[in-house]
Amino acid sequence: MPAQCATYAVLSSTVATETDLHVEAGDCSRLLELLSLVPDPRCARGIRHSVAGLLAVATAAVLAGANSVLAIGEWAGEAPQGVLAGLGARFSHGRSRFIAAHTDTFRRVLRAVNAAAVDTAIGLFLAERAEAADLFGEPERVEAEGAGIGEQPGAEQVEEADEQPVVGALAVDGKAARGARQPDGRAVHLFSAMLHRASVVVAQRDVHHKTNEITQLKPLLDPLNLRGWAVTLDALHAQRETARYLVEDKHASYVFTAVKDNQPTLFTQLDALPWQQTPIGYRSEDRGHGRLERRTIRVLPAPEGIFPYARQAFLVERYVYHPHDGRLVSAAAALSITCLSAKQAGRASWPASCETTGESSHCTGSETSPSTRTVISCAKARVRKCLPG
Repeated sequence: MPAQCATYAVLSSTVATETDLHVEAGDCSRLLELLSLVPDPRCARGIRHSVAGLLAVATAAVLAGANSVLAIGEWAGEAPQGVLAGLGARFSHGRSRFIAAHTDTFRRVLRAVNAAAVDTAIGLFLAERAEAADLFGEPERVEAEGAGIGEQPGAEQVEEADEQPVVGALAVDGKAARGARQPDGRAVHLFSAMLHRASVVVAQRDVHHKTNEITQLKPLLDPLNLRGWAVTLDALHAQRETARYLVEDKHASYVFTAVKDNQPTLFTQLDALPWQQTPIGYRSEDRGHGRLERRTIRVLPAPEGIFPYARQAFLVERYVYHPHDGRLVSAAAALSITCLSAKQAGRASWPASCETTGESSHCTGSETSPSTRTVISCAKARVRKCLPG
C-alpha cells in the first residue's frame, strides 16, 4: 500500500479538529477563492478538474471522516450534486451533471501540490471563520523608544503593557500525523499553531527529520501578526532566544507551560522558589473517565534576571484520586514561567475559553528530576492528611 502524502496529512490535521466552528454553505465560495491561489502543479494541457475544486472536495471528504486518498475518492463519487456544485466540481454539459474526479486524480494532485500553500489557504479560511483573520494582517510598526534591541523594557513600558488586555491565545505544538509517510518512509511531523478558543489550526509546517521544532518556530510564526497575543509553548521551546523573538520581534507574550531539564539552570532556580509557603491561587476539580482530578496553581513574581522579560512563575500540581475510595492514584507537577503580568494573566482579561495553565504539559514518574520529585512528595504528604480514614 503506497504511503499517504504530506498534503493529506495537512488536510486531516488542519480541518478535522474537534471544534464548535460553524461553516455555512455560502462559505464554500470563499474557500474556493482561497484555494484557487494554490499553484497547480500539473501541465495546462488536458486539465479537466481545477485544483481548487479538487482540494475543496478533498477537504470536505476529510471533514466527513475520509481517512485515506481512496476514501476521499469514494466519498466524492457518492456526493450529492448540490454538494459537488458548492465545492467547485466540474460540470459535464454532455451528461448535464457535476462530475467528481477519479481517485487517481486526487492521488496525483495531492502528491504534487504544494502542501504549505494548501495549509496557508485553509488556515486563513479557518481564521476568518473564527474571527481571527487579523492574525494574517500586516503588523503595525512600532519603534521602541529608550530601549535597544535585546534590552529589558523600561518601567514606563512595562506599566503601559500591563494595561493592554490579551487579544487572544495561540497554542504551538508538534505531532506526528497518523497514516502519512514521507517518501523515505518516515512519519510526517507537523508543527502547528492553534487558536485556544476555537481549536482551529491557523498555521502549520512540516518538520523534516534533519531539523526540529525549535528551528521551525520562526518560519511558523513569522507570517502571523501576533501583536497583543499570548503564545503557549511546551518545555522544548523554553529558550531565551524564543522569548526574545516573541516579545521583541512579534510584540507578543509567552507562556512556557513547563520548564524541564533541557534548561537545568532555569529549572533549578524555579524549583528553589518558596512554593511551600505560597498560597494556592486557583484550584479546580473534575470528575470523569473513572477518576477524580484536582488541580492547583501557585503563582510568584519571577526573580529579576531569571529569564528574558519574565514576570511571573507558577507551579501547577495535579492529583488523581480513585472516585470511590478517595485513594491517591498519581501526582504531577509542572514549573512554568510567563512574561504576562498578573493583570494580563487574570481570567477577566482573556477571551472565552483561552485560560491556559499548562496542565497538559507536566513532569511525571521517571521524567521528573529529584528536585521536582521533592515537590511532588510534599504535595502527596499534604493530600494524605485530607484523605478519609
